Formats: sequence, C-alpha cells, structure tokens
Amino acid sequence: VDGIQAAEQIRTFADLPIIYLTAHSDDQTLARAQQTEPHGYLLKPFEDRELRLTIEIALYKHRMERQLRDNERWLGAVLRGIGEGVIASDVQGIVRLVNPVAADLIGRSAVDIVGRPIAEVFTVVDAQTRAPLPNPLLQAIGEQKSVTLPERALLLSGDGREIPIDDSAALIHDSRSRIAGAVLVFRDITERRREEVVRERLAAIVKSSDDAIISTELGGVITTWNSAAEKMF
Repeated sequence: VDGIQAAEQIRTFADLPIIYLTAHSDDQTLARAQQTEPHGYLLKPFEDRELRLTIEIALYKHRMERQLRDNERWLGAVLRGIGEGVIASDVQGIVRLVNPVAADLIGRSAVDIVGRPIAEVFTVVDAQTRAPLPNPLLQAIGEQKSVTLPERALLLSGDGREIPIDDSAALIHDSRSRIAGAVLVFRDITERRREEVVRERLAAIVKSSDDAIISTELGGVITTWNSAAEKMF
C-alpha cells in the first residue's frame, strides 16, 4: 500500500484532514492524489514554516468543510421535514433544489426535476379561465423582487392532478449581494378551497332563504342577519 492508497483508506473510514508530503510532482501522481481530495500537497525539500502553514491551512479548511456539511445536514432535515413544497433555481431558471413535498405535488421524482428548466416542471394556470400564469420563480428573477401567485391558481401536476396552491417566491443573493436565483415555497390548499366553497354555498343559502336566519357569537353579539330577518324584524 503506497501513500495515496493509505490516504484513500483514511478518507473512507475517518474524517481527518490529509496532507501529502512527497518528492513526487509528476502528473500521474498528482492526478491520483487529487482523487483523495487532500487538504494540502507539500513537495520536498521544505522549510519548517512551510509545513506549519500547510498544516494550519489544512486544519482550518477541514473545520470549514465539516461546518458546511453540518449545515447542509440541518438544511436537508428541515427541507424534508416541513409540510410545504420548496423548489429553487439559479438565475437561468434551472432547478437546483427540490424537497420531497414539492416533488410529490409536481408529480415527478426529484431526480427528474433537478437540472431541468423550471418552466418545464412547474406549470400553473388560472382555475377559472385556464389561462397560463407567469412562473413565479422566473417572474421574481425578472422583476428582481418577491412575488406571489394570484388567487385561484392551479398547479398542473405531471401525474394529471390539478392542485390549487398558493405560494411566494423570493430572491437568493450571493455573498456579493448579486441575484443568484430564487426560491419558491408553495402549499396544497385543496382543503382550504373546499371550506371556502362550503362557506360560499352556506352564505348563498342564508341570503336567499325565506326564513329569518340570524347567527351570533357566544356572547350574543349578532354576526349575520339575512334579508328575511330584515323583513321580519
């Protein structure tokens, strides 16, 4: 087992930073070493100061990488655990991230969604006119501001479902405050729409009824009073 093979074993079984200290600088050796993702590569002969700096940089880089992995695990757990769909794209509108809820509502697998243009996988129309609605992610990027879908928006799922949703899209900025993309958070509001329909029907019945119908709060304060009640009282 040579040094590169040993480093590969260390990388596989232990979360430790690796520095190569070697006399080899040929392309083949460098290519093999790069595959193990080392944190430093120091050629002989070397000075003590060079070794110390290389070790300090490697340890710092390793800490930052571990922190980044921990943050990614936290973010992944949050995205998997929330009950809303989350999908994000870059400024070109290419999907870079999608959580399981979003994939289920869209009606495609996450593998099929990531890497594709958002316009191909997320289609919304007006529930009444069936007219296409602007893609909220592309709209947010184009207008450079947060946007929300209008009411009565329907998501046309890839498996044939038509799902009433509401959503909001916000911009993503990089470390230089430049727009790097946008993220869309949306939810299935089927039950809410059903409740709204029931309330609308009840309201229509109350309004058109020839019987006087009055409703009050628990404290006795009147909240509704239909036209038949107006006539009677």
